[in-house]
Amino acid sequence: MFFYTQNTHKLCEFNTADKICEAALTLFAQQGFFNTSMHHIQKESKISIGAIYHHFKDKKGIASALQENILAQMDVAFIDVINQHKTFEEKYFNIVKLLLVMTEEEPRTMKFIFHSKYSEYSDLNKSIFQSKPFQNIHHEMTSGCENDAFNQQECSIDLIMATLFSLPIQLIQLRLDGVIKKPITDRAELIYKVIWDGLCSEFQNTGKKISD
Repeated sequence: MFFYTQNTHKLCEFNTADKICEAALTLFAQQGFFNTSMHHIQKESKISIGAIYHHFKDKKGIASALQENILAQMDVAFIDVINQHKTFEEKYFNIVKLLLVMTEEEPRTMKFIFHSKYSEYSDLNKSIFQSKPFQNIHHEMTSGCENDAFNQQECSIDLIMATLFSLPIQLIQLRLDGVIKKPITDRAELIYKVIWDGLCSEFQNTGKKISD
């Protein structure tokens, strides 16, 4: 399937399982997990029911495979951003920018990740923010606080994380729902500035730049 990874679109050679997942991703994004049947997936993929069941036990198995594949690619993309930038501020801005670009380039993927619930197709009742890619981001942001980017005495990791990501995630959801009509990538710098300036004025040490 197409999935955005750090400045490039990559389409691997599709095998039968890939084609099934690609069709399922389209349907899950359009009509949700529960409203999609194996026969819908068969019709969309143009692959026989027998072949689908040869690769996947059931619809939940397809969704789990999709989730695993997408989150693995997101993890690689986030790590690339973290490794390519030195300062806490640069890492944050480019992670947010990546999420916005992914929303515009692969809305199906983002709808599947942000709109579906793990409990629908997984025995683990977890939030997307408990997945490995977002836990890595949480660790990076926590490290920024611990390295004196913010006033240690007033630094609340949970509050800072909520401040850093609640607005971008809300905008992503509004864009995916069609409430926001224009590409949110056009607003990346404004989104960053509003959040960062507000965060710095509340938490940052007086006179100290986060990039120091």
